[in-house]
Amino acid sequence: MDAAAEHLATVVVNVVNIVDVDLVILGGHGIRHVEARFRQAVVRALATRPLARRIRIVDVALSPLGVDAAVVGGAALVLHATFSPQVSSLLSE
Repeated sequence: MDAAAEHLATVVVNVVNIVDVDLVILGGHGIRHVEARFRQAVVRALATRPLARRIRIVDVALSPLGVDAAVVGGAALVLHATFSPQVSSLLSE
């Protein structure tokens, strides 16, 4: 579990170095029952490894959705694809 938490922490640090984010939210079925261990590893890595750690502080939170995070995210993607206007249709008008 510690090795998996460190791998996740490395991924989060890489994403933070590439994308300007204020908040990282961890959740889902894969880290159920070990959320605190994974959160601690990510917080520790973000405090020591990112390039901009002295400029920006990134918060790490656990998702309140728990194991339903993937289901809610999938539903949000379907709703977005179904009801959001498509750029091509906006340009043709």
